[in-house]
Amino acid sequence: MNDHNYNWLGRLYFWTARKLYQEFAWTYDLVSWLVSFGRWAGWRRAVLPYLQGERILEIGFGTGELLLELTAKGYNVFGLDRSSKMHRITGRKLDRESVQLPRVLGEAQALPFASHSFDTVISTFPAEFIMAYTTLAEVSRLLSLPKASMMQDGGRLVMVGVPAARENTRKKAFLEKLLAINIQDTQDQFLAMVRSAGLKVTLEYPDGLGVDNPVVILTHA
Repeated sequence: MNDHNYNWLGRLYFWTARKLYQEFAWTYDLVSWLVSFGRWAGWRRAVLPYLQGERILEIGFGTGELLLELTAKGYNVFGLDRSSKMHRITGRKLDRESVQLPRVLGEAQALPFASHSFDTVISTFPAEFIMAYTTLAEVSRLLSLPKASMMQDGGRLVMVGVPAARENTRKKAFLEKLLAINIQDTQDQFLAMVRSAGLKVTLEYPDGLGVDNPVVILTHA
């Protein structure tokens, strides 16, 4: 699903998001803080309790804040982002902290990593690329395989900020009216792609997140 499926307000939103990630990348941290009333870092950290394993890939790392946090926690972290401007901003932050980690300029639909090479893939507030089957199939390829002897269900994709909402919430009604979409239809399309990619979905609603969006976890079916 792409932004052409939305009304003019939806298309304006995605246009603005792309500009914020490209020409106006230098404003990203400030704008995120403002629109979230200072909660953006907390929302982003909602994925942390659901990480497993040591090898972590962040898709769409933006200005690199989560890469730094994960490195400080001792994870073996990799990053991929399509924006050269975000790479420059992140590179400066990593240099200031004397942190080195592999970062790739690339697309989520063609991930340049070996199969089954990551225990957790994360993506926070991803752009429309996350709604593409090719992205989900690539992530499925990268996730480590289940290990019955260790009672593990294999690698997982952990996301926050994807189009999902509880039934009959004000936020759901507002988004449907604003973007002229049916969120249930959008979720059904997403779930169909998830199944086609050989994955299954679990939703978690952590306390204190401050928003109604769940943490979405995809694992091998």
